[in-house]
Amino acid sequence: MALTLCLTARSLRLRGGEGEGEVLGPSRSFLGHNNTVLALAYHGGILYSGGLDHYVRLWDVRSGECVGKLEPNMHHGSIDTLLLKQSADSSSVLFSGDCDGMIRMWDANTDQSLGVLEGHTDAIYALLETEEPYSYIVSGSNDGTIRVWSLENLKCLTNTSYSRQTPVNALWMARSHGVLVSASADSLVRLWKPGTSFCIMTCKGHRRTIYALTGSLYVPRDGEVLMC
Repeated sequence: MALTLCLTARSLRLRGGEGEGEVLGPSRSFLGHNNTVLALAYHGGILYSGGLDHYVRLWDVRSGECVGKLEPNMHHGSIDTLLLKQSADSSSVLFSGDCDGMIRMWDANTDQSLGVLEGHTDAIYALLETEEPYSYIVSGSNDGTIRVWSLENLKCLTNTSYSRQTPVNALWMARSHGVLVSASADSLVRLWKPGTSFCIMTCKGHRRTIYALTGSLYVPRDGEVLMC
């Protein structure tokens, strides 16, 4: 099933497409947030949204109805990013990155709180999961650091620091090559060896802050790394 999602100031708009024999219709709006929506995640027919009103709301994508909210008292500021991690045993965990520097974990099946990853000192702007069998989460923050977390003991394994003046806005993993890519407010894209502070390459070209990453990596025989 193909879904196209659009964020507006205080609402979400979903456009459905054909896939697996299902059609959602031309479009649908999700109204309920009372401030800007900043983050989305999707799991099992439920859309999760978070934003400046400190709430994570749950929406039924077919009816457009809000079917729940994740304990608002747990969030002490805006929700800037969401990540859903699905495991081989069908369990799913929702991660919310908050402006208070906390990464909160929720059971996506029961909506119960599972704990908090603490260590960042400022807003979380990016969350990324690693592939099984390793249970790692990577986070990027306004505090200028990238952290790798173990979900087995909820501990920070590595902490890569840019500088306090260089927020990390986006993360992306080139899984086939085992390369972590980050984008930051200093207009640079950096390639890292995951789990270390070793920067493989710095890519220059943008003139202002970078907010998003996607693409693929190609590594030719001469060892040069190209990203598109």
